[in-house]
Amino acid sequence: MLETVAVWLLVVAFLKLSLFQLALALGAGWGELAFGGAHKGKLPNNLRIVSAFSFLVALALAGHYLSELGFLPSLLDGGNRTVANWVFFGFLAVGAVLNNISRSKPERRLWGPITLVMAASALIVAL
Repeated sequence: MLETVAVWLLVVAFLKLSLFQLALALGAGWGELAFGGAHKGKLPNNLRIVSAFSFLVALALAGHYLSELGFLPSLLDGGNRTVANWVFFGFLAVGAVLNNISRSKPERRLWGPITLVMAASALIVAL
């Protein structure tokens, strides 16, 4: 039950993150909420490209966790899924630290709690 809730939290969070990154890539003026908050308004082109890539990565991660729920076929066998879950937890834990120490107060306030919940959820899934 707890693992199912954790996986659903990750699916929803990654889908919303993908939409956020897509919006940034398309020119939304939310620069202070991403990449350390150094760019108010629309991101420069190089970071918009990074956001486009991040959009695809977030969608892939949502797909991975949907496969954990059995909604999509997994591209990995059981052992590799376990390894992937630990790797994803590691990246999310690092992301949580970075978002919570960001110099951008708006970024910290938005992504700090979200990334902590995502990392905790990923830990539950990995365990």
